[in-house]
Amino acid sequence: MAPPLRLHVTDYQNDTRWRFRLDDGHGAFLADHEVNLGYSREVFAWRDLPGHLRRYRPVHPEEELLSSMGEWLGRVALGRVGEALAKQLAPALTV
Repeated sequence: MAPPLRLHVTDYQNDTRWRFRLDDGHGAFLADHEVNLGYSREVFAWRDLPGHLRRYRPVHPEEELLSSMGEWLGRVALGRVGEALAKQLAPALTV
């Protein structure tokens, strides 16, 4: 079994800006991604996901809302790190 992957937060600036670095189980660099969430409506939805779902469930199915949020998080928060994780057989153990 391969050693677990490690996902580090580096260059933390605030709760909307930081960098993710993904290393393999031996400490070798795999990918990194600069996160800049900004202050979009998705950020406010993410901070209160249950409230967001309650507000918009009458207009959009919950599955659609969750799918949209997951796509946004994958693109904006994980970026290249998410792509590298998808190529690995082992999940990240430390976040």
